[in-house]
Amino acid sequence: HLDIWVRTRGKHTLVEPVSITAIESGRSWTVRPTESTGRVDVEQGRAHDVSAELAGPAADVLLVLWNRLTIEEARVRVTGDPAVAASFRPIATGGR
Repeated sequence: HLDIWVRTRGKHTLVEPVSITAIESGRSWTVRPTESTGRVDVEQGRAHDVSAELAGPAADVLLVLWNRLTIEEARVRVTGDPAVAASFRPIATGGR
């Protein structure tokens, strides 16, 4: 479950929903900001109102989310608003 790998509290900057997809399994998750500053909710499935999507092999997606690889180094495709996609990365690392 992606919610195990994503911090749901902290210094988050996400202002619009983002989806994450592991291409080998086809599983997706939607991460969206809440009304509480610095919090996000993670739900299974890809919502229709996302502003950006990160998709790739699960291992590469996790390495990007944890700042171990850049999007350019990984086999991760970003669609939609690249600024929103980039704003998601600090969530996974607690704002690092």
